[in-house]
Amino acid sequence: MGERGGRIQFVPKPKVDPMTIIRMIQGQPRIFQMDGPDKLRLKMELPGATERLTTARSLLESLVNS
Repeated sequence: MGERGGRIQFVPKPKVDPMTIIRMIQGQPRIFQMDGPDKLRLKMELPGATERLTTARSLLESLVNS
């Protein structure tokens, strides 16, 4: 995560429901997009460390609890 967003790189065969990722991208295409076959890119302003950590935690929880 950085000031303008970040990326999550998935391991082969991740324990994430692919439909969760698809719904995220379809619901907020300006924020989420695939960056290659194994990376999810997040595009949003995250100026401080607190915002970055909160966003990363929330995103990971959304993916894991799918």
